[in-house]
Amino acid sequence: MTLTLFLALSILGLDFLLYALFQWTYGERRRKRVRPRAPRQHTLSHHRVQTISSAR
Repeated sequence: MTLTLFLALSILGLDFLLYALFQWTYGERRRKRVRPRAPRQHTLSHHRVQTISSAR
């Protein structure tokens, strides 16, 4: 019986630690801290680049 009680308390303790870990990583505080994304910067591949042969 002592072993059963020890295992039960150990499993409950482990469940609580997992719950606390997930709350710490994915909790409400994390959602409030997330910044909105900055607008994307366009690279040269999105713009028409004039080549030397087409400039003449």
